[in-house]
Amino acid sequence: MLDHPKRLFETHADKPTEVRSAPDGAPFDVITTRDEAEALAHEWQQLADRSGRATLFQSPAWCLFVWRTLERYRGRLSFRPLLVVARRGGKLVFVFPLTIRNAFQCSIAEDLTEPFGQYSDALVADGTKADDLMDGAWAILKREGVDALMMRKVRADAAIAAWLQRKGTALGEVRSAPFVALSESADFASYHGTLKAKTRKNLRNYRNRLKRIGTLTHECVTDASTKTELTLRCLALRSQWLQQSGLSSTAFQNPAFGDIIRALADGQDGAPDVTVMRLSLLPSDGTASVDLAMQWGFLDGDRYYAFMSAKHPDYDDYSPGRLHLEDVVRMCAGEDMNPDGPVGVVDFMVPDMPYKSTFATGRCEVFNYGIAATLKGRGVVHGWHGFGRPALKAAYLAMPARLRRVATQVDARLQSSGKQ
Repeated sequence: MLDHPKRLFETHADKPTEVRSAPDGAPFDVITTRDEAEALAHEWQQLADRSGRATLFQSPAWCLFVWRTLERYRGRLSFRPLLVVARRGGKLVFVFPLTIRNAFQCSIAEDLTEPFGQYSDALVADGTKADDLMDGAWAILKREGVDALMMRKVRADAAIAAWLQRKGTALGEVRSAPFVALSESADFASYHGTLKAKTRKNLRNYRNRLKRIGTLTHECVTDASTKTELTLRCLALRSQWLQQSGLSSTAFQNPAFGDIIRALADGQDGAPDVTVMRLSLLPSDGTASVDLAMQWGFLDGDRYYAFMSAKHPDYDDYSPGRLHLEDVVRMCAGEDMNPDGPVGVVDFMVPDMPYKSTFATGRCEVFNYGIAATLKGRGVVHGWHGFGRPALKAAYLAMPARLRRVATQVDARLQSSGKQ
């Protein structure tokens, strides 16, 4: 909440693509315009399909969509896209999608869609040494005048995780992304049987209590207008919950986030298709149906990414979030959920929370890394991200929720007045 560096929108559209050589002989291309990136999209997607990792947020569909949206914020956001790509034998083997922003009078490289994406990584073809390619990419970034590389939400199994661990500094707390490995179970019933007996009993009791009030329905929404309405309502409820809790999110604070979600909801700017699910209650007394909980996310390959969820606060005594997540996993285990084949992994992503832990079969550790190229970069990596920001965050979270709410409201007013 307290980190608001001055933002400027920058592009290097007039800068020609440069070709350099990687240490292993693979030629590098440095792409700085969207036209060049769009031309690469087909090969880029083929590489994503071959990589076999959790790569939605480095895919061309996601990256180019966010790129298009942020181009409308010229003059308001620091956004200088830069893709480092490499080929071997004419075949694309490496895509590292980045943006370079200005903060603290430093030039900082970070994931292209930060803070909107959920994982930072590069796409690396199987059988290719990621460390060699990252060494070459880092040399290019330093020649571009970058003071530091900041990679947030890097999964322990990311293609670049080992390189970052060796070259960089882990910053802040280690978090985890819970997931359900449906591919390890024959069907939903087999998976469900692995949950604790007490968990299954509690879920059953919640459902029975709600059924005494009315009829429960869970659906994967297909109507376009309803998908749009639920996606935006989920955003509003989530934002309201953050404000009431006195909590903060770098994505929600970003002025472009609302436009990104609206574009996703409406399918604009080549947005990836969203999967929207909801749990509804139709009361027996004839009153209108109530959406108890909703969630939307993305299907990519055999993985479903649970991007955003919300619940009706008046029904908290029935644990609608847990009930809905049970239904989400059940639907993902069904044959009709994914046209590309069975969903193998339901990725709940960070943060790890109790209602997610109820259903998770495993967790992947998630790290933030920084690596400095200059003295100024060391100040940002070690001084601010290594010490200053964590200390301020800890102090802020230690405040009573009432004071956090006041601080959040004041901060929102300051941000609003700064845009006028």
